[in-house]
Amino acid sequence: MRAGPLLSLTAAAGAVAVGLLLLGPGGTDQPGVDRSEAALVEDPVPSPEPPSPAPFSVAIPAAAPVEAEANRAAQAPGTRVPHTLQSLHGRVSAPAGLTAGVRARVIDSRGEACTWVAADGAGNLVLELSRPVERARIEFDHPALAPLFLEPFDVPLGERRGFGLARMVPARTVSGSARLLDGAPAAGAEVFVLPPPGRLDSGVPPVTADGAGDFTLSGVPPRHGGLLFLHPGAAAYLAEVPPPTEPLVAELFETERRIEVLVLDELDQPLGGVAVELHSGALVLRRTVTDDEGRAGFGPLPELALEVSAETDERPRVEVGGVVPRADPGAVELVLEPGDDPEDADDEPQPRGHDRGWLGYELTDAQGQALPGALLELWDRPPGAPERFELPGRREEPLRAAFADQRGWALWQDLDDGPWWMVARAAGQLPAVVGPERAREDDPEPPLLSLEPAATLRGIVIAVDGSPVMSTPVDLTSSADRGAPLRLRLLTDRRGRFEAPALPLGNWTARALAPPGFEALGTSENELLELTAGEVAEIELILTGN
Repeated sequence: MRAGPLLSLTAAAGAVAVGLLLLGPGGTDQPGVDRSEAALVEDPVPSPEPPSPAPFSVAIPAAAPVEAEANRAAQAPGTRVPHTLQSLHGRVSAPAGLTAGVRARVIDSRGEACTWVAADGAGNLVLELSRPVERARIEFDHPALAPLFLEPFDVPLGERRGFGLARMVPARTVSGSARLLDGAPAAGAEVFVLPPPGRLDSGVPPVTADGAGDFTLSGVPPRHGGLLFLHPGAAAYLAEVPPPTEPLVAELFETERRIEVLVLDELDQPLGGVAVELHSGALVLRRTVTDDEGRAGFGPLPELALEVSAETDERPRVEVGGVVPRADPGAVELVLEPGDDPEDADDEPQPRGHDRGWLGYELTDAQGQALPGALLELWDRPPGAPERFELPGRREEPLRAAFADQRGWALWQDLDDGPWWMVARAAGQLPAVVGPERAREDDPEPPLLSLEPAATLRGIVIAVDGSPVMSTPVDLTSSADRGAPLRLRLLTDRRGRFEAPALPLGNWTARALAPPGFEALGTSENELLELTAGEVAEIELILTGN
């Protein structure tokens, strides 16, 4: 890296000194960057288990627990270790200081398959299942964070599988009141927090309004699908919750909208006494039983797309989604067919095949070396796309995230056709965005994706007396020798620090936009910061008041 001499500049209104000091690598502050997120990019933590030689999951032969432990001690690092049952491994990120308090468990249709397990300080989790599981659902919990559920996914028998990255966010408490249109309190109204699009569960239990119509919801995540209010004869739906500074008053309106369900057998004969549920994702809103004619109904309801399902002990669950209540509804037909004969079924559930598609890449650096531990995110929309490009049901965060194995392979399986986008991130490399792509159906042999090298620039803005200058914009601009210049604006934190963790290589200038009482100065065009591959450079901007 090349640095110019210390600059001393004098303005007419006063003296302003700007020092440029290049330091060695170091420092841990990352202003404006969540440490948990930065750790995913800058310092991926390896799984506690030895790395898998196969992408995403690896078949492991069964062995007795004692034998497995003996093999573990006898085998060299990096060698597969036998497991008696399935296991899930991955990582959870949370705001700084809270990761170690996160715990997780695994549940399926039969109940709990793995009791609560606490994450370590780096957020790593290894969940050993106590019995064979075909479809796993992971629940994450922390008293100060919003609950999180990972949707059910296949867990092949006798295999170890990663669930990737689970991000937890702070929760909030929502208080308000429910009123009828005539102003009377909607006493007894049930209030539900619906899951956001693409999620099965919001993790927030419903509450009932008191005699004055007041209610309080705890643990509400920042992103959710809105609030649903159900009351005899009236209903309401709020797509967004107002900020805490604004009162929340929900007006419930009388409505004739409802959902009718007709349950039939394989011969189109009505089935009476069948349990039917109205739900949004995994959140059950109402339960009822069909009459002798196989009919059941739910109402009153707002014009909101929901799901209905039915099942019996002998007939597997059937679900219909996207049902919208109407004033004069036609019945939604659910045809329940007989399940498999228990006498013909195997003693243990068989693994489900990935009968849809897969996506993934072999991640390498510019020299073709594999990047184990690199992060590959899966998006269902263009990452960072403007709001006008958003489609209904799209989310502002990746659907999944997976770490590359020792070969640099990162894969997702059992995907819908798409389209999909992917973002690859690795320490010392520039992030890469690819897509849109359709899920592939051939054998998983991922194509190559090479990441370009990057550099990190850290800095501090201080006054002449050495005190930090906080909340000051700092503009970083690349030179135009490699195409159009790039511009990046950062804000200093309360320590006066800023950081750009992944910059393209080349020449850059830094300029602090001074607060009142200071003059905006920085590196000049003749004092370029030349960033090289893998470098962590530090600069110091000293501002003298006018």
